[in-house]
Amino acid sequence: MDIDPIMPVAVFEFKVEKPNEVRDATQICFLVKLIGSREVTLSSEHQNYAWVKVSDLNNYSLSKETKEAIMQAFNLVK
Repeated sequence: MDIDPIMPVAVFEFKVEKPNEVRDATQICFLVKLIGSREVTLSSEHQNYAWVKVSDLNNYSLSKETKEAIMQAFNLVK
């Protein structure tokens, strides 16, 4: 998928806990403009994707911080 980054929306830190390790991670969320096709090809680093409507956001198992970042992006494009 080709995108044009518009602006950062949120930055937050979290921990990824696995059986043999704990990693600190930083998530940076951007508002972007889609260029061309909406077709998505996942790499081995990604589990899944979804095109989400604001009314469906609570149907997804996301962290509070991720949901807040998505809502900030929705509010910017109203």
